[in-house]
Parts: sequence; C-alpha cells; structure tokens
Amino acid sequence: MLIAGYASRKVQIFPVAFGKYPGDALWALMVYWLIVWIRPTLSLSKATLLTFAISVCVEFLKLIQSPFMVAIRHSKFGALIFGHVFTWNNLIAYAIGVVAGAVMDYLFLRKRSQL
Repeated sequence: MLIAGYASRKVQIFPVAFGKYPGDALWALMVYWLIVWIRPTLSLSKATLLTFAISVCVEFLKLIQSPFMVAIRHSKFGALIFGHVFTWNNLIAYAIGVVAGAVMDYLFLRKRSQL
C-alpha cells in the first residue's frame, strides 16, 4: 500500500485527471488497515470513524506552520505522513480511501469470519 501510494506520486499509474488524490486515498486506506491490524476486534463503524478522524486531524495539522512542524514535513518520512499543503479535496480522497477499506474489510474479512 505504501509503495503504491508513493508510486502514484512518482510514476503516472493513475489517469492525470485524478492528480495526486489517488495517493491520498491510498494513504487513508493504509491507515485503515493499520488500525484494523492493531485492533482487530474494533467494530467496522469504529474503525471507519477512527481512520477518518485521524485523516482529518493530519490534514488540519498542515495548517500549523511552527518551525517544529515545518522541520518534520521537510524530512522524507514527515512528508509521507503529514504532507505539506492543506486542501479540502484531500478530505474527499481520504473518505474514498476509508470507505474502500471498510468495504474490503466487510467483504473479505468480517463477512467470511461469520461463515
């Protein structure tokens, strides 16, 4: 997931019309799977809401321009986690990634575990 998201920024694997947003959706999807991996008993709705809340918080952290946060964002790891520029469109991309994670979780993990 991390490789696909990074590749979406460096190599044109998605249509140009999508811009950088597939990478943002993949980032949110990765966060969803990380949360579900850490807390496998978390309900689908709680995992979805927690992931979106984290995504929104990370996006709003971009508005903080303190020297400490700017320094973090200038590192490769900090840029991958926090990004640089706040945009409302990122929230839509995050929502798409979170919903994709929840749908996959339901269809392939939770639904099968009930059988």
